[in-house]
Amino acid sequence: MDFRIVRKGYDTKETDDYILKITKEYEEELAKQKALIISLKDKLIELSDKVKDLESKKEMVASALVRAVEKADETEKLAKQKLDTEIAQLKSFHIRWTSYYQKLIQKYPVDEELQKAQEFAQKINEVFVAPADDDKKALEEFRKNHERVTGIKTVSQEIKKGLDFVSGVNHVDDIKSLLAEIDGEL
Repeated sequence: MDFRIVRKGYDTKETDDYILKITKEYEEELAKQKALIISLKDKLIELSDKVKDLESKKEMVASALVRAVEKADETEKLAKQKLDTEIAQLKSFHIRWTSYYQKLIQKYPVDEELQKAQEFAQKINEVFVAPADDDKKALEEFRKNHERVTGIKTVSQEIKKGLDFVSGVNHVDDIKSLLAEIDGEL
């Protein structure tokens, strides 16, 4: 802006009006900038809160995943231990049963039912003699033969005293004491 030159300087009214106009524009721009700064600060606080919330959720999810994996590993380990224990108990019962079965064969004549039971016992023996990595195959074979043989009435079922499955599974005996017990039952 060009000010008119008057005596002793510029026109004071024009100068004052110009300064007032510039001051007003500056104050308006300053107010806009302050409003923008306040708005951006509010937005920053809001977004910071969201980030904190998401980080908290991220930590909770990570913690939950870690706990879930640990629990799954623990469950898998316990299931494997239980399976190993049950297989060991079944193998022990098989030893007792085989010994008892041999005593029955010596004591009673062989008939058709006994022959079928002997074939079943042989298959079970093959299953339990299988290497440890064949346990899955052994269980499948056991299930298949179990259904087939459940209808066979064996001589051992007709005898009131003898081995039962519960005592075979819940034992703590060694082989010598098992054989002594079997000898005593016959």
